[in-house]
Amino acid sequence: MFSFDPAETHASLLAFRSASGIPANWILAHADEGATRSVLQYASYSVMSRGAVFIHPSEIFVLDDSFRWRWTIEGVDWTTKDVARVIEQTSSPNFVTRIEAHPQTIAWTAMGLAIGSIVLTIAVRFRHIAARAPALRSPELPRPS
Repeated sequence: MFSFDPAETHASLLAFRSASGIPANWILAHADEGATRSVLQYASYSVMSRGAVFIHPSEIFVLDDSFRWRWTIEGVDWTTKDVARVIEQTSSPNFVTRIEAHPQTIAWTAMGLAIGSIVLTIAVRFRHIAARAPALRSPELPRPS
């Protein structure tokens, strides 16, 4: 877990781990303001501050071993078991897990299939109509022999 609070210390992270029940094998990190800004920009994560109070969305980003963004957990109703399940699924993804992690893939696939079906239907209809249309000839031109 990464804290974007520039006042964070090793001791405050340990206190947070204890109070939140975060497993000992999870890495808790913080960085200076410049590095923190880079991490937040990478995740497109907006943070505003009013004095000592931070205003931000309640989201957890889960990255895989290659630091690719795999999951976003939104809200504050999560438990460490929920996050551990997502991490486990990220470590050994299967077809269902990939769809759960990227539900927009289903929407894009369905839209592509729908557009493909429409184009195919139009092409078949046009070909069918063109095949049934009589050949048109001008009366002034001689007919081929």
